[in-house]
Amino acid sequence: MSPTIKIDDLVVVDGLASVDTLMTGDIIVFQSPDMTSGVITHRIVEFVPSQDGHYVITKGDANLYSIPNVDYPITDKDLIGKVAFIIPGGGELVKSLRPPIGYIVILSIVTALSCSTILIHGRKDGMKFP
Repeated sequence: MSPTIKIDDLVVVDGLASVDTLMTGDIIVFQSPDMTSGVITHRIVEFVPSQDGHYVITKGDANLYSIPNVDYPITDKDLIGKVAFIIPGGGELVKSLRPPIGYIVILSIVTALSCSTILIHGRKDGMKFP
């Protein structure tokens, strides 16, 4: 989806969206209908009527054309959600919180919060610290 979404960007997805609520130009996240391309983030370029309502044709911003069986047909069963907003560089933060560093960061935050709670409430309850 470059240049709109870069490799290290983080996307926040509205998982309540359905094909009926989408519009041309929306960026969506979906499971590829061919089931071999994984999860894809692309822009909607067209809606096509079908017997079951309609399906969506998408295209990556860097792609010249849609790819059959990858970019379409996208239906509600393939749709994961609509991109609500993009956090530039947010993916780097998520990657940095993977184990073991993530465990250390979380443990440090919990320890700091616990110590501050004990110090604040301990003094109120008559506990004495040197």
